[in-house]
Amino acid sequence: MLLTSHQLAYLFILGGVYIIITGLTSKTLISESDIIATDEERARAKATPFGRVICVAIGLGGCIYGIYLILR
Repeated sequence: MLLTSHQLAYLFILGGVYIIITGLTSKTLISESDIIATDEERARAKATPFGRVICVAIGLGGCIYGIYLILR
């Protein structure tokens, strides 16, 4: 399945918004997609202000790139 540039742009924007919301609201910034994290791993992955800024910056980058693709 091939995506048009507009569909890809909307995916980037949607993904960026998701990352921003996750970065701002999550108590831990850890991926549990493969295996469930233990309590020790969650304690080490506490969401720090710097980690939140990184997540928001990555999310904003995705949103900006999506807008760029729409306007191009």
